[in-house]
Amino acid sequence: MRALGLQWHFSFSTSPVLPRQPEVEPKVPRLQPVPPAPKRPKWGLWITAAVVVLLGLGLWTFRQPLFEGPAVPAASLVRTAQVQRGTLERTLRIAGNVAAKDSAAIRAPRITGPDSRGPLTLMQLAASGSIVGRDTVVAAFERRQAQDHIDDVQSTVVQKLSDVDKRRAELMIAEETTRQAARTAKGTFEKAKLDLRTAEVRSEIEAQILRLAMMEAEATWKQLEEELELQQKANQAELRGLKLEVATQENHLGRHVRDVEQMTVTTPVPGLVVMETNFRGGQFSQVETGDQVYPQTLFMQVVDVSQMVVTGMANQADIHAVRIGQKAEVRLDAYPDLVLPGEVAAIGALASTGGSGGRSFSGGGRQEWVRGIEIQVAIQQQDERIIPDLSASADILVFEEPDQLLIPREAIRSGGDGGAVVEVRDGQRFRPRKVQLGEMNATHAVVLDGLSESDVIALEDIPTGS
Repeated sequence: MRALGLQWHFSFSTSPVLPRQPEVEPKVPRLQPVPPAPKRPKWGLWITAAVVVLLGLGLWTFRQPLFEGPAVPAASLVRTAQVQRGTLERTLRIAGNVAAKDSAAIRAPRITGPDSRGPLTLMQLAASGSIVGRDTVVAAFERRQAQDHIDDVQSTVVQKLSDVDKRRAELMIAEETTRQAARTAKGTFEKAKLDLRTAEVRSEIEAQILRLAMMEAEATWKQLEEELELQQKANQAELRGLKLEVATQENHLGRHVRDVEQMTVTTPVPGLVVMETNFRGGQFSQVETGDQVYPQTLFMQVVDVSQMVVTGMANQADIHAVRIGQKAEVRLDAYPDLVLPGEVAAIGALASTGGSGGRSFSGGGRQEWVRGIEIQVAIQQQDERIIPDLSASADILVFEEPDQLLIPREAIRSGGDGGAVVEVRDGQRFRPRKVQLGEMNATHAVVLDGLSESDVIALEDIPTGS
């Protein structure tokens, strides 16, 4: 076995290679193009190297201005702000409608006459949009019919007074007649008493007749006295009834007189005339001369435009910070660029679930527990663009702290220990720094410690390790 093994090894190591080369020839042609190939890889390597270098330079250029390089073209990619000293203000915004502090609702007069019915016809009307003064006639109603009725009632009153005087005279005559009859009966009774004194010298029958005559005369006299007393009471009652009728007619007359006086309407306040709408001809339109309006119908308003207010609702959770006299800025939705100074003029005493002008703080079932309180903000500047019922908002200054270091709230980050951290520029790098904050509003915060006016802080997150 060992001899065979050695023989095999010998034969393997001494076997010729060249005669078997033809079997390798199919592989050789694939390797023949190898000599010219180095040119292609060299160009590819150079191109690849150039791309890598350019990418490296680009990355270096992008990162260098922020943290290492002296060039600052890329610094604008990070928004920054400088710590400034100023006044921290906190405001409360209320939304509502513009209204006049003093205004008068002009209504058709309430007719009190017992026989006055139906609508009233406008005969005179102030021009819509005109400015009128106090106690100026702004409307007048047709009153000829009422005046004619007043003349009739006056005639009735005069007639009633004449009837009372006539009846009083008649009753006085009847009363005097009864009184005279009573006097006559009394005289008869006195005569009968004197006649009865002669009874001693007369017969028993004659004496009895005299006694009966005296008794009869006394009864007649007393009856007439009682009748006179009753007649006087009856006459007084009748005259009182007649006087009540006169008083009724006089009250009737007085009510019509007052109605006529109210048909000339004056305004209790000066201001702008604003017409209301009236249903006429199947559609609503502004009230005009000749229209018919029913008593107590609102057809005009006089608005004192010299004192306008914004009436809105403040949430019950914020009302504790509102005080009368606080300053405010008023903005009108119709004129966004118009900013007017204002002042809190009134704070409501009761809470409600809705706002002025139909606005509400809540919707659905929340109206039962979300409540607001009405606030009036007086507009302290006159402008011809301010008219009633415009939608508006008022920013009430509820807190003011002057001369404080202020930073934007968007620069504040939360630290690991729960404190506040800001990114402060240190050369060309930004480094985190803990700060102590005070009061805040919606946009800025007061810095109590950790920063100075010269510091520049980042307004956005800085990558870690940069």
